[in-house]
Amino acid sequence: MDYIPNEPAFPRTMWTGSDKNNAHRDVAGMSLRDYFAAKAMQGALSAAIPVNGHIEIDGNEYAKAAYALADSMLKARLSSIGQGVKDGK
Repeated sequence: MDYIPNEPAFPRTMWTGSDKNNAHRDVAGMSLRDYFAAKAMQGALSAAIPVNGHIEIDGNEYAKAAYALADSMLKARLSSIGQGVKDGK
């Protein structure tokens, strides 16, 4: 499997003390892969076609497809900034 950097989607620094020069910790939050997968699933579900007034959903299949799309988005993101994809885990 190709190595895909999975950096935070919304990184931030939280200050834990009154001295902002010394007391802080980094908070990663949601990963970029999770964010992309959530957006992909949102799009897929919004385009789902109702059957007899209901939307037939196989959650496992939607989740697998969403993460496959997220991985493709991360690979495309890497190649668009000229870094390419590296082999490894």
